[in-house]
Amino acid sequence: DVEVVTGKVVGDPPVSPSVMTNTFLDDIALFLQTLAGAALDDKCIFHDDQAACSSSSEYHDMLGLFGYSSSAQPRKYLCSLSGDHTNLDCLDDFSKKALGFFYGLHPTRTQFYLHRGDFTYTENARTVYTGNYVFRATGLRHFIPFATLKLRMAGPALGRILRKRLNHKFVSANLPLLHKRTIQSDYSNEFRSGISENMNSIDLSLEFNRQFWGDVMLFSIEKLAEIGYPDKILELSVITGIVYEIQVKLWDLYKERQAQITEKKTGIARYLYPKKSWWDGGPEVQLAMKNMKLFCSIVENNFGPDSSGMQKISKQIKEGSQITMIINAIHSFYESEISWNELLKSELAVPSNFRKS
Repeated sequence: DVEVVTGKVVGDPPVSPSVMTNTFLDDIALFLQTLAGAALDDKCIFHDDQAACSSSSEYHDMLGLFGYSSSAQPRKYLCSLSGDHTNLDCLDDFSKKALGFFYGLHPTRTQFYLHRGDFTYTENARTVYTGNYVFRATGLRHFIPFATLKLRMAGPALGRILRKRLNHKFVSANLPLLHKRTIQSDYSNEFRSGISENMNSIDLSLEFNRQFWGDVMLFSIEKLAEIGYPDKILELSVITGIVYEIQVKLWDLYKERQAQITEKKTGIARYLYPKKSWWDGGPEVQLAMKNMKLFCSIVENNFGPDSSGMQKISKQIKEGSQITMIINAIHSFYESEISWNELLKSELAVPSNFRKS
């Protein structure tokens, strides 16, 4: 009697870099600290078979929002180079991956596919993973909500609605989807919506904005579902109160996270700008150091206290139009659903010349 089946995403994390910068900074610090105790020409030391493989959302800076306990331990980098190579080769490759982070790559927290002993095992789901789901015909009555707002987290928002409505009829199965965001040769990407770039910078402010307000939408839906939404018609005042509550909570978390980024970036700078270091000044490491310094510069420009992304969100909160659109979209879901189901019953949905095989 299952109506909707989804499978999880493996490979590159399915979220914006704007919410996984802290975890990567932790891991970069560990990587550089480890390198500082080694020699450039020595055999690469980053092939530890005991390095942990990520299988949950440990890439996310605000893991507690999703009900997971957050580990403060940084992740070891597992070098992907094969054959004979040195620490310098690893550093060079890692520095390129660090820039690939802004295109969605998380070099230290790739999601690996793991399943329990019984491959056919399923569990109740709470997220619809884009491109990795199966609906029965009856499931067509569900639709991606609030799509016109063009926010991130639409799949999780739909998932919270399905979890409330379908319960055990909405399940997650062992159907992994390999999610790759970058081109393997240089860890870049030909196109990402919400990203603008030039030779010396990458601007994530639009994607950052879509992520923040997408989070506000998602966790508002989650909270509203606890009191019956959407099957229970809620007053506009109730919706408004909850959405404002979530906005305040998330903005506080985003600002806290921003302060942590600044602190961690300062710590990393001690490795990149030392008075004297084994990697300082040598021509063989200049490109790698240039990449790492550029990484820190892009982090500062996008997530620092004076970044356009943080300033824009702050301005939108004070001005109020963005949250008003979210509140109205949530409240108008009832009407949108009626229209959608009327469309499904119409000849537009099933042409008169359609024949069942």
